[in-house]
Amino acid sequence: MALDLSQTSKEFTLVPFWFWNDELNETELLRQIADFEAHGVNGFVIHMRVGLPRSIGWLSERMLHFMRVAIEEAARRQMVVFLYDEGMYPSGSSCGQVVAANPNFRCRGLMQIDLPEGSAAPVLPTGHNLIAVARRHNGQRIAVVDAPSVNSHIRGLYYLADDGKAEDCPPAADILNPDAVACFIRLVYQRFYDEFSAHFGKTIRAIFTDEPNLLGRGATRGVKPGTTGILAHINRLLGYDFTPHLPSLWFDDEPEAKRYRADYETAVQQRLDETYYRPLRDWCAAHGVALCGHPDKSEALGRLRYFQMPGQDLVW
Repeated sequence: MALDLSQTSKEFTLVPFWFWNDELNETELLRQIADFEAHGVNGFVIHMRVGLPRSIGWLSERMLHFMRVAIEEAARRQMVVFLYDEGMYPSGSSCGQVVAANPNFRCRGLMQIDLPEGSAAPVLPTGHNLIAVARRHNGQRIAVVDAPSVNSHIRGLYYLADDGKAEDCPPAADILNPDAVACFIRLVYQRFYDEFSAHFGKTIRAIFTDEPNLLGRGATRGVKPGTTGILAHINRLLGYDFTPHLPSLWFDDEPEAKRYRADYETAVQQRLDETYYRPLRDWCAAHGVALCGHPDKSEALGRLRYFQMPGQDLVW
């Protein structure tokens, strides 16, 4: 006799990722939702993945239509839905829309330039900012600059060709910039609310953010996490002036390089809490849903305090 799981308590249901990674149609979406319920799975995360046709653009009217079909069917069946905040990951760029809205919101990083003795600070290209001129323990002077990390990207939703291998790479956003994160929230979180507010706190229980990364993917070797004005925040969070220790970010032979590198990493992650995790948490709290998902490092357990529904990725 087959076991009927459709009436199993829904309170403790699994809520798996439901990958949307091919052509979509209403009939197939409804069939799969019914199959979920028939197997005792009374919820799902709508997760756009690479393989979608370009005719279903990220947060386009067509994509939102299919999301609405799934959400309304879940509501009819008294199932729960989690929304996923990116297309595809790591979170924070709205599939490149943040940078499209303002090129100054492109991911940034720190790099160092060797300075010959007696030379002035370097002439920098537009968009590059001098943070400091610092002297290494061996006497060598370096300029530390914040600049766009032009190679930083996220995994996108579309294949570039029919071979199913090369993927598009939307530019990563500067998630240490509060204005860039506000843009991300407006483009994604507020758009979700504008479209589906009737289901918030009812069928829609949470929004999933996925491994936001300070440099995205593919950053140029030697670029360190940072942004315009980051040194003032590093100093504030550490309680001392980090300027003399900037060379330790690149050179292992600097005195106590390991210690100062760890201090910088701690401070820059605390700044990310201020610019990214806290605003997302507060937005979700104000709109009746939970922030869920996980940070980019499995050991970042303290960061889970910003999640109303904490979780962690244990794949590896």
